[in-house]
Amino acid sequence: MDDSSRMGLDSHRRTGDKHGVRRFFRFDPTVSMGTWLTLLTMFSGGAAAYATYQSDKVQMRADIGFVKLTADRDRADLNGEITGLRSDVKDVKGDVKDVKGDIGEMKQSLAVLKAQATMPPRR
Repeated sequence: MDDSSRMGLDSHRRTGDKHGVRRFFRFDPTVSMGTWLTLLTMFSGGAAAYATYQSDKVQMRADIGFVKLTADRDRADLNGEITGLRSDVKDVKGDVKDVKGDIGEMKQSLAVLKAQATMPPRR
């Protein structure tokens, strides 16, 4: 075989292969530095992902608590405004009754004035 020619699959055999059968996956019982680095990288990546998840969860709980607090404060403010509005409406109803009474008195006074104007003056 020349150095520039392609290597066939049959020409490259492993020592553990039996009867010339090529296996694509083979168990290697040795643990190399690459294996340790791969495991270390996987565990550190998992730990970083878990830490990020925990911090996001804490931040989300804080945000939800803030939204609840804001909603409760807004609800209390609106209840106070509604109570004030109700008391203002009651005051207006009382004022309307007073205005109706004043208009009734004006009508009576106007009727008296009209009656006096139609009567001839006394001598």
